[in-house]
Amino acid sequence: MLYLKPEYYDEFKCLMGACHDTCCRDWEIVIDDASMKRFLKMPGAIGEKVRQSIRTAADGSNVFAARNKNCALLASDGRCSLQLQAGEDALSDICRSFPRHMEEYDSEREYTIDPACEEAARIILTTSKNKIITWEDDLIEESDYDDFDYFLYSTLNMLRENLLDRTYRYLESGADSVPEVSVLSNSLLSLGKTWQDQIDSDRVFEIDTSAEIVTSTETSVDSHPLSLTYENEYRMYKVLYSMEMLRDGYMEKLVAAGDKIFSDEKSWSKYSSQLEEYREPFIRLLRYMILRYMDGASYDYHIMGRMALSVYTSRWVILLFISSDGDPLNSLVQTTHEFFREIIHSDENLALFYDKAESPAP
Repeated sequence: MLYLKPEYYDEFKCLMGACHDTCCRDWEIVIDDASMKRFLKMPGAIGEKVRQSIRTAADGSNVFAARNKNCALLASDGRCSLQLQAGEDALSDICRSFPRHMEEYDSEREYTIDPACEEAARIILTTSKNKIITWEDDLIEESDYDDFDYFLYSTLNMLRENLLDRTYRYLESGADSVPEVSVLSNSLLSLGKTWQDQIDSDRVFEIDTSAEIVTSTETSVDSHPLSLTYENEYRMYKVLYSMEMLRDGYMEKLVAAGDKIFSDEKSWSKYSSQLEEYREPFIRLLRYMILRYMDGASYDYHIMGRMALSVYTSRWVILLFISSDGDPLNSLVQTTHEFFREIIHSDENLALFYDKAESPAP
């Protein structure tokens, strides 16, 4: 088995009661079967409390009940009463692992942390540990995916390695010689369109895994529906208005920011030009998105949508922060955490985004 993780992965430690926005709120926390069996046999008062906190969801799964939108096991000090009384090992799989995330591709496993957690967002945005670590062991497991397209996955993996290597240069000393982030963004969107066309026409073998990122501002900006123009980016931003949100008020925040950023092309250009001032957090977010989402196209073939998700998510988080006029109560870490918590948590949201990204512009 081959393993991969970002260098900063092991930096994460749950803040527990010191967290400003607990992950034990607003989510429907699903209990895995093995944990459910343990909870049914758990002795003592804590076992009884856990069982009283479980309900059956509409889809038949077991979940922790919510009280005032909080998990019923959340103590008043912001800590988990189950963990306090029975230890971390007593937690269900999702509670013990979040925001740690694992993806598996045939005989390869990849680990990341999810910026829907505020502390994970802080690490991703500020860490100086920017390398990707890999290691191997002798573990062999049978794949659950009989139709896994290993050739496509290998191709995507080489593309991703190339992009991570090239974007890493933005974080090295002397990075002033690299192109502006707007040029990088447009180049990645164009590459995504090229790769999608090759996948759709069964020409995966033609994909150039060493593809260069365009470094010239003279690259075409009107060759496809995702080229970085005012109209195209606003079209994609408005997709957010059709998505499922977890908390009341966040949609209004997105709309208000969109009205400001995209009020006209001049306003969009003004805000976009300020992205360069936030080059490092933009690149760190972009690299995170490429690392976590790009190879998933080996299952659903949405490489163009996933490249667009990587580029636009990284842009919009920064633009949302900039448009807040630097409000100290709305830090870049908080803006990132909120966006991922509200938007990226849902597979339905992502599918909606991919479909729009890969559909012709009106």
